[in-house]
Amino acid sequence: MNFYFVELLNNSQLILDTKSKPRYICFKDSKSTGRYVSYLKKFKCKFGYLPQLNLSEPFTKIEPVKNSSNEKLKLRVINRDFEYLDRLSKLYGISYFYCHNFEYEDLMTATLTGQNMDGIPNKKSYAKHLEFCLKEM
Repeated sequence: MNFYFVELLNNSQLILDTKSKPRYICFKDSKSTGRYVSYLKKFKCKFGYLPQLNLSEPFTKIEPVKNSSNEKLKLRVINRDFEYLDRLSKLYGISYFYCHNFEYEDLMTATLTGQNMDGIPNKKSYAKHLEFCLKEM
């Protein structure tokens, strides 16, 4: 199983889920990923900022993510497998939104379907990782 992430200026794109919890958004296939990248580029070009996808309300206006409007948008798509995501979730407790389909009619109307994937950290692995990081300092 593959997961496609859109990396933006060394950060992956976040989405707010139905309970306003931030999650990393990843995509099921390259077609949906491509539509999302196209959407981000067009939105940034027209408005000068990036959209904030918020699923906590069924219908919500798209909010800007505050960053420099003159910055060039640097995106890349990263393909990860389940084992990689599982390792990150165990170490850091990272949660994801796994997008099955992304569509947009215009820049103010986007439709997406997907599911939440909760990361549950392994306390032993997390503690070992922190200990290792502290030793490296």
